[in-house]
Amino acid sequence: MSVQEPTEQSGAEVNTRANVDVLDEKGMLALHVRVQKLVEQYGAEVNTRDQYGDSPLHEACNNCNANTVKLLLSAGADREVKNIEGKTPKEALNDSGSEDKGKAEIKTLLTKPALVGTRKYVPKIPQFLPKCLPREESTCKDFTAYVRYYRRGSSHTQATSTTIHGLVYESESTLKQIEKDFVGSQEDQGKPDDTGVWRWVHFPANNMTWIRDFIHTITEKLEHAEKERVWKFVECTMKDRKLVTKHGCSRVAHVEDWPKEGQLEANGNIHPHDSRPGDSNPSHKAEPAQDKTSSSSSPAGALSDKRLSIVCPYIDFETEEYIGYKYQIRRHSHEQNLTEHSRKMILLEKTYPPLSGLAGLQVPQTLDSSYYDTLEEEKLLFRDQDQVVLKWFKSEKNRTNMSEQSRPQSASSTQPTVEHDQGTTDAERPLSLKSPAGRRPMGMRAQPKLLMIHQLWLWKLDENTIITSCPDRWHAGVEDTLIDTIRQSGVEHLNEPEDLIQHIMNVCVRFLDEFRDAGVGEHILDIFDSSVSQTAQSEVEAFKNFQKLTAGDGVQQLSVSRRKDMLSVAEEIKLMYEVKDLRDEILLLQRVFDTQAEVLKKLARILWSDAEEAKQSRENYIDMCGTMDLIERAERLDKNAGRTLQGLDYLVQVKQAQSSLYEAKTTGTLNNYIMVFTIVTILFTNTVLLMASSGW
Repeated sequence: MSVQEPTEQSGAEVNTRANVDVLDEKGMLALHVRVQKLVEQYGAEVNTRDQYGDSPLHEACNNCNANTVKLLLSAGADREVKNIEGKTPKEALNDSGSEDKGKAEIKTLLTKPALVGTRKYVPKIPQFLPKCLPREESTCKDFTAYVRYYRRGSSHTQATSTTIHGLVYESESTLKQIEKDFVGSQEDQGKPDDTGVWRWVHFPANNMTWIRDFIHTITEKLEHAEKERVWKFVECTMKDRKLVTKHGCSRVAHVEDWPKEGQLEANGNIHPHDSRPGDSNPSHKAEPAQDKTSSSSSPAGALSDKRLSIVCPYIDFETEEYIGYKYQIRRHSHEQNLTEHSRKMILLEKTYPPLSGLAGLQVPQTLDSSYYDTLEEEKLLFRDQDQVVLKWFKSEKNRTNMSEQSRPQSASSTQPTVEHDQGTTDAERPLSLKSPAGRRPMGMRAQPKLLMIHQLWLWKLDENTIITSCPDRWHAGVEDTLIDTIRQSGVEHLNEPEDLIQHIMNVCVRFLDEFRDAGVGEHILDIFDSSVSQTAQSEVEAFKNFQKLTAGDGVQQLSVSRRKDMLSVAEEIKLMYEVKDLRDEILLLQRVFDTQAEVLKKLARILWSDAEEAKQSRENYIDMCGTMDLIERAERLDKNAGRTLQGLDYLVQVKQAQSSLYEAKTTGTLNNYIMVFTIVTILFTNTVLLMASSGW
């Protein structure tokens, strides 16, 4: 590629895949090689230095390129930065040896006072239509997006599902056809135009590549100034943090509202964190028939002049098979006996790189990996396999199997098994994935489950567009997912985008209650409550056994080996480990609940103004979501587990004291025996000497 004339190919590379701040083998940026105008549009860092410490400004001064120097200074280049020789760009200019008019112009530019805050934040606006690469096409056709259209002031709504490929990458946008069909369906109602029409688009994975390309598709025909505002908003609200593991970045939970227009400075000199939830009172639409009471109880219109970005964590589940997929198939590419859904999920992770900036896939995280993201994969595997919920399901399954085996069966209830040529029964034969009659059953409630921490992403790009995404489950069961629950909870009756946002967030934070009835079968906190009570019962039994041991002469009557077993603290240490593990996971859950509560509080301050009459509406919404109840219950569980841990710690100390006392008594008895033998020996020795001296 020529460095003199930027081409469409170079723009496409920067737009879709290239990182404009990547250094080559010599530590050179694209700016160093004179692709300034193109790269500046993508906000490249102008102060990065090469292996000799030279910045782009050093290079421009060495080459006496006045236009480049002017461009770099306007972009905020540091004129006092020094290279490894200790020279500033101005000193490098003096050493260049050239005496043309360009050098004099550069000296003038370098001596002018620097303007404070002249560095312009430049969003990376894609310049060319997004393209689905050949290796991505299969995955894009395998996954479907959910699209629903609404019309304000009308009960009419229409939903459909379409492939990611058709929604984002096809030349004739599927979205336009869906909107055309929706508008056309209301012609008989006298509303043939698109007045008041707004849409909600949901993506089945936290894949920023899909979302970025979709945003580019729907903003393609906007004016440059409006397009720039949209991309500033999207970039600055990504709020991702780097993970030490190979799984890329993870977005930080937040709620951030941005003014749609007017409040952003024309020169774009903003910082990604300048806009905060609740900084300004949201303006409500004026409705003549609405009094203060009704306006404070409804968020309609609160975001009409704002953009909104939300990232909220929520608790979901996977089956035990997920651990095998995660730590075996991904690493060794063993893809035998996979369901079609599992194959699709594996291909998704293999096709797209981990999340970084405005591209890549944010991979799902287990309860432990959501916090211990710096641990090695083997240690995370151990923690996942040791998850409280997973162990509880396994123990329940074992109890159920033992109960069924011990229960007598009547002849009428016993079902015959059919023997096959290979000697296996129908119950033992693995299910075929190819035969419709042998499809793997979808509802596997008996399968052990483990907890996952997923994220709901939501953007309100403008008054007519809501975008959401959350990861699909690897477990292809009949249990409702988050998006299923949202779709089935009355979204067709909503009228405004603010109502949809409020509803989605309510369902998201209450999803813990939903999949109790469709997935896990028990409330998660009930499982932890049961586990805490089991450890408390084990603690009581340990005290009871110790009390029997110390009653009367119980210790003395036991055999030596039995006495050692009774005074051993191994069982108590095991129980203490289990309780500590319980408390650790309870705190991880509480961390999620706290984050959800903080997100809801910020959202409530945006949807309802800070006025006193809206205070009750904010509080009612937060109470309705129930996060504070979950936090209080988690705190009680942690407190109960803490008491059990203190009791076990006390028992260990008492056992060690009892063991020391017994050892002291045993030592005293041995000393008495030794003293007797010593006395006897002394008497016998003296007697022998006396007899020898007497001539006996």
